[in-house]
Amino acid sequence: MNVNSSLRAYTGYVEPVATGSSRLWSLTSKGLDRLRNLSGLSLATASDAQAFETDIGIICALDHPELAAVFTACGGLNAWKEIGNARFAHVYHETEFPTKAGRQLKVIATTSTSMGLTAAAIATTQLVLQFRPRIVAMIGIAAGTRSGNKQFGDVLVADPSVDYNSGKVAMAGDIRAFLPDPYPIGLNPRLRSVLHKYHSNHPIFACIRKRWGGSLPKDLNHLHVGPLGAADQVIDDATSIEEFQKNWRKLICVEMETYGVYRACDEAPEPKPRFVSFKSVCDFAASGDEFAGISAVAQRWLQRNDLRGNQLTTIFSLGGEEIDLVANKVPGKSSRARMRNLFLLKGVAAYLGGGAARFAHDKVKETCVHYDAYDVANFSKNLKDFAAEVSGSKESGRDLYRHLLPPRLPGEAAQGGQLPFL
Repeated sequence: MNVNSSLRAYTGYVEPVATGSSRLWSLTSKGLDRLRNLSGLSLATASDAQAFETDIGIICALDHPELAAVFTACGGLNAWKEIGNARFAHVYHETEFPTKAGRQLKVIATTSTSMGLTAAAIATTQLVLQFRPRIVAMIGIAAGTRSGNKQFGDVLVADPSVDYNSGKVAMAGDIRAFLPDPYPIGLNPRLRSVLHKYHSNHPIFACIRKRWGGSLPKDLNHLHVGPLGAADQVIDDATSIEEFQKNWRKLICVEMETYGVYRACDEAPEPKPRFVSFKSVCDFAASGDEFAGISAVAQRWLQRNDLRGNQLTTIFSLGGEEIDLVANKVPGKSSRARMRNLFLLKGVAAYLGGGAARFAHDKVKETCVHYDAYDVANFSKNLKDFAAEVSGSKESGRDLYRHLLPPRLPGEAAQGGQLPFL
């Protein structure tokens, strides 16, 4: 069989690129399209990459605070100009800013017309078709799950995003059951690898913290990458979250838009943009009963003293893997008074989490520094003065005496007053 003769019969699909004893052939654009149709593969080309017209497309669900925060972070409102065609429902804004390499990045940002998957998918599709961005980023706020020691301001990246309402409702006898059938969509592997370097204590979070003008969380923020659940509904029911976590135990967040953005990009025409979702923790998803994560012995102590779990959430990180102190400040006019209260609070946090008011010496010392309660010259002396309340040593750890966590006897008033901040 003469291969060259056969290839000449398909002049619409192939063309010679070199002559001689070893003639080379290449697919034409028509041939490449034909191969895409037959194989189902995307088969991107160099010309496809050059077809991108915008570097970054940004989708937000809300004008405020989400899109407003994007404007502020990228030069301020005056650095952006309104663009687009009035025939489209969305209003688009454009700006440019330089990279460290000196290249100008072109950025287009818009909001969907309402919250939800459908509106997000439509906004993304129209942005992609009009401006052909290399990457689409969903930016906004969301409710994080309590696992993984998340705190307000932590960054959540969806990998994958899952529509947790996708499935079938069926009756099994007299029981109505939901049978999930999701189609998860994950990140591009290269993008996943790039994000990996921002895990742990990356200096970018210290930079963000320094620039932030509002109240700060206790610790440096972190990046969390994992499954993100999305659906066209607000979830304020712990049972629904728990059911979803049976299938996605590493769930980091629930919200209402990201899956629509991912699906629109995944099914966009070539060249397809890469896509990612960055959500900042502004709230926590319903996480079961108010005593979730609290030790059984501590639950009994709370109930005897008429203390409810939701009364403690401004002081302790309830519902997470480890209960710790998260209060914005502690009472005390002097560093010595604040130090005493911090030892009591750390003991309560340990008691809530494990049923024993025992905590590491180094940890409480770090906490004293954070809350401006560390007096270097008098730290050891103050510890001795607290001997009636705190025992232990630097090596063995510290213990809060149980009489500071008193049970209420029948007919007595609540004795929680010994810890006035409770």
